[in-house]
Amino acid sequence: MDKITHEMRLSKWTTIVRECNNRGIPKKEWCAANGVHNKQFFYWQRRVREEVFQEVKNIVPLETNFAQLGNRQFVAFA
Repeated sequence: MDKITHEMRLSKWTTIVRECNNRGIPKKEWCAANGVHNKQFFYWQRRVREEVFQEVKNIVPLETNFAQLGNRQFVAFA
C-alpha cells in the first residue's frame, strides 16, 4: 500500500473509530448497527492507536523511572 493510500485509509478509519468510541455503547454492537465488520474495525483501531502512539512518542520522549515497592512490585513515575 502506498503512503497516500495508507494516509487516506487511516484518516477514514480514525473518524470511524472516534465516532464509535464517542457513542458509549459496546463496540461490537456499534459495528453491527453501522455495517462495519468487527475484525476490520478492531484491525483499524489497532492501526490508529499505533499511529497516534508513534506521533506522541516522537513529540514527547518516554523517560520513565521505576521504584521498587516491597518484593518485586514496581511503580512508574515521571
